[in-house]
Amino acid sequence: MADVTYDDVVRLAEQLTPVEQRALIAHLQQVARQRELSFKEWKILFEAMIDHTPVVGDFSPRREDWYDDDGR
Repeated sequence: MADVTYDDVVRLAEQLTPVEQRALIAHLQQVARQRELSFKEWKILFEAMIDHTPVVGDFSPRREDWYDDDGR
């Protein structure tokens, strides 16, 4: 078996048609769903979902402060 690097796979995947790329993504997602994530993998995915946008100013829980006068 030949040694295939990650970069080789990426380069080859970029040569696929958009339909083939979506099929590859679906396949990889299915494979990932079929096995349990390690704690380290789970933590990486969890931390990737965290939004690190700072809140500027004081936070107000009042709806009126978040929306226009008509409530929208």
